[in-house]
Amino acid sequence: MALKRDLAEKQAEGDALRKRAQDMMRLKFGRVVDLKEFEGQAINNRAEELKDELSAFDAECRRELAALDQQLVDAKQRMTRTLRDNSMRLAALADLSHDKRSLERQLDDAQRLVSAGASRRKEREADEELENLRRLGGMQAAQLDQLRDQIARLSRKTGHVLPPSKQGVVERLPPL
Repeated sequence: MALKRDLAEKQAEGDALRKRAQDMMRLKFGRVVDLKEFEGQAINNRAEELKDELSAFDAECRRELAALDQQLVDAKQRMTRTLRDNSMRLAALADLSHDKRSLERQLDDAQRLVSAGASRRKEREADEELENLRRLGGMQAAQLDQLRDQIARLSRKTGHVLPPSKQGVVERLPPL
């Protein structure tokens, strides 16, 4: 029984506290507020705060992603420009290499012509020198014959020597 009495006292005390809490709510808010509803809103407020934080973080991530995308676009454009520039340089290098080979071929042909002309000129000079030597040999052979004839006449003991004839005069030969 004592428990029943304690229970009744506690219920009366709880009712008094509830009445007092309602009076205070009326004074403060102008109406009685359901605390269970208020506690649910408090939880929802925290959820709303988390949603706001999440959307702010999401917006920041989107900005960073947009900046990275722009950097990627810029890098691709730089790479494209560099590739185009290098392609133009390679084409110019190929043209220069082709021109160099062409000029080297022309130079080789010109050197062959010059060396062929020089060898022909040397061959011609050698032929002329050979002809001059043959002529000289022929003239020396004729002079040798004349000298033999003269020696033969002088070796005869007749003692009478004829003066050399006009045909027997040895011409002066040009120097070699």
